[in-house]
Amino acid sequence: ADTETDTVATKDAEPDVDLPAAPTITDVQTQVFAPSCTFSVCHRPPKNAGGLDLMTDPHAALVGALSSAKAGATLVVPGDVESSWLWTKVAVDPPGEGDIMPPGSGLEPERLALIEAWIASGALP
Repeated sequence: ADTETDTVATKDAEPDVDLPAAPTITDVQTQVFAPSCTFSVCHRPPKNAGGLDLMTDPHAALVGALSSAKAGATLVVPGDVESSWLWTKVAVDPPGEGDIMPPGSGLEPERLALIEAWIASGALP
C-alpha cells in the first residue's frame, strides 16, 4: 500500500480490494461490479436485471437514480450511505424488497467497505 491507498484483504488474500481515501466509480466498477454484478450478465446489456446496467455508465445508472424495485428509493445518495438503496441491497439481508445482492451470500466485507467509502465520500465519478 502506498501513502494514498490502504489495502484491505481477507486472511486468505482473496479478494484483494484497494480502499482509496476517496474511491471513484472506477474503483467500484473494477473491484466490485465487474467480478460480482456484470460477469454473469445480470447487470449488463442485454439483460440489465431490474433495469440496472452497471457496465455502460454505472455512475449515471446509480447516483441520484430511482430504484425500479423499491418505490421512492434512490439508488445512491452521495454522502449518505444509509439512504442509498444500493447499500441496503448489498449490505442488509434481507433488504426489505427482493434478495440481497449478489444473490446467495452477498458481497465480501472488503467489497462492502469499498461501496460504503465510495458513497460516504460523495459517490465520485
